[in-house]
Amino acid sequence: IDSKSLHIHHINQIFKVTDKFGHVLVNEIRPDFSHQIKSCLTPGIKNSSINRVIVVIQALVNVQMKKMNSQPIKLEKYKTEETKITWHNNTEFDLLLRHAGKLRPLVCFLYYTGCRISEAINLQWSDIDYEEKLISVYMSKTKKYKYIYIHPKLKKELGKPGQGKVFHYTTRFGIRSAWKTMEARSGIKTHPHKFRHTFATRV
Repeated sequence: IDSKSLHIHHINQIFKVTDKFGHVLVNEIRPDFSHQIKSCLTPGIKNSSINRVIVVIQALVNVQMKKMNSQPIKLEKYKTEETKITWHNNTEFDLLLRHAGKLRPLVCFLYYTGCRISEAINLQWSDIDYEEKLISVYMSKTKKYKYIYIHPKLKKELGKPGQGKVFHYTTRFGIRSAWKTMEARSGIKTHPHKFRHTFATRV
């Protein structure tokens, strides 16, 4: 498990399953094993969180299936409520920016690029070319690079090139405290992915 991409909450939930069912042979696991997984988890957690645990355990099982030259298994998932797509208008963005504090460059980056928060946090100064006006972003989901035009306002917010990481956060969870402060001061509820929706809407 690449624990860097998982919240400690989900890692703890996975351990609850492996503590109880770690002795089960992988070739005895059936699609409905997801019900046993749910029985191990904290009562009342959202189906989306249950599904995240199911996906990781499914991946672990299928690694072993591949070693045995067996067909991969697809565990059943629980139905989740459809998420309503929302975005920020210009007034909301300006208000958030006014109260962003040290998050201001990161918020601008999300707004003007449409990148995922993980892509922003992993960005290196070597990925930014001011002369060509391009940002090279590695997409962990597709294992490919995408190239994004640097908006003049974003360039101004980022400032002079430096060394190493552009945003000094170890993981996406490192922004949580400052993000909540920005929400409280601006009076606007938001999340990093909402800026991705905003970018797509503006385009």
